[in-house]
Amino acid sequence: MKMKPLVILLALSLASNSAHAAYRPSAGRAGNFLHERDPKMMIDMVQFVFRSGSFHDPAGKEGLARLSFLSLLRGTKKLTREEFIQSLEELGASATVDTKPSRSILTLTVIRENLEPALDLVAQAILAPGLRDEEIRNLLDEELASLSMEKASNRQMARRAFLQTIYRGTPFQFPPEGTPDSLARITPKDVKAFLGAHLRSDNLIVAAAGNRSEGEIAGLVRDRLAPLAAGKAPAPRAFSPAPIRGRHLVLVPRKGSATTEVLFGHRGFRAGDPDWVPLQVGMFVFGSEFTSRLSEVLRKQNGWTYGAYGFYTAFDSPRRHGGTFLMYAFPQAQYTHLLMPKALQLFEEYVEKGVTKEELRFAAASLSKSYPFELADAVQRLNRRLYQRLDGAPFPGLAEMRRLLKATSREAVLRAARKIHDSKNLVIVLAGDPDELEKTRKALGPMASEKEINDPMKALP
Repeated sequence: MKMKPLVILLALSLASNSAHAAYRPSAGRAGNFLHERDPKMMIDMVQFVFRSGSFHDPAGKEGLARLSFLSLLRGTKKLTREEFIQSLEELGASATVDTKPSRSILTLTVIRENLEPALDLVAQAILAPGLRDEEIRNLLDEELASLSMEKASNRQMARRAFLQTIYRGTPFQFPPEGTPDSLARITPKDVKAFLGAHLRSDNLIVAAAGNRSEGEIAGLVRDRLAPLAAGKAPAPRAFSPAPIRGRHLVLVPRKGSATTEVLFGHRGFRAGDPDWVPLQVGMFVFGSEFTSRLSEVLRKQNGWTYGAYGFYTAFDSPRRHGGTFLMYAFPQAQYTHLLMPKALQLFEEYVEKGVTKEELRFAAASLSKSYPFELADAVQRLNRRLYQRLDGAPFPGLAEMRRLLKATSREAVLRAARKIHDSKNLVIVLAGDPDELEKTRKALGPMASEKEINDPMKALP
């Protein structure tokens, strides 16, 4: 017989209050609890951050981490998936899961007055997930259908070709979604074993934002997660990609494409690199903004593409492991052979000469004025602090950031750019119409290697 939501919530509210809780919130730089208060927030957001992601996928079963954490929202031991979702909706709450290479986040968002019963529900999803074989198989089918739809996207196929080329042989060669072949190897038993190993108190960070005191919300979380198993999760697979030697061209033919996905890049820099501010200033000039060189030349002056960007956060690559630098554009197909050589020329000039005095002044002033927006609300501050906690990213206050920007010189930008960037050793990926790809291949000239990938969903031989 179907249980009424009110009865369900009353049953779930009897959470353990053990004095020997496995999860004990601790604040501070190395703590496992992060909190930001905003008196104007009418909702509460609580994130359960497990330091496990696709880096923990066994070789050949890529996608297991994402699938496992998604399965937490498919019901509990007492609630079916439909009952679990209905109970959340009646509370004005939502729960989502997001898995990246080095972490998985279960996010609860709820109207302020219903935080406690919503926490009861999510705590049960973590402590006593249903993990019914049928639900896991249904989830697998949904993920396979999503991958099938992804095949229609030139952008996603270019992304996969780039990752497989630059990170071949590492856990990062496939995105967290895995591949059709790898998902086909995953069983409900794999999901249960993965969660049993990774749902551990030492593997958890809780990040919360709302109009509540740190002590209040820490207590609510502590009481509900008391039964969480103690201990650490298994270590991730090793991450040591081979260096790129020379320029390597990868073509992904997509017959009839009106635009071409253009990517080139290499490994980036660790989040805590001492030159992170000069690098940010330099990328502002080169590619991260509409006012940057890439957009100015490729879009405004020539009209080849609507957008052209350069950035260091490509494909959610974990910055603790070095991150990824990427230049990205999506020109009309007939302009690809013109855009690609020009984009490489702009990159070479940036690495060789750095930025001008006027470009430095404008970039530093713009970043100085925009930085307060990164501190403006509790959720943004919480995300920055979480990034700091997970990847070691600096998070200076406004005065310190402005001091760092003011102290940045042209020499510092050039030195940092030359330290990180190498215009001679790159992976270049083009996804588009075969005829236009051939014209571009000829325009680029000799490469260290050239290959064609017809199905980037498949593991490269």
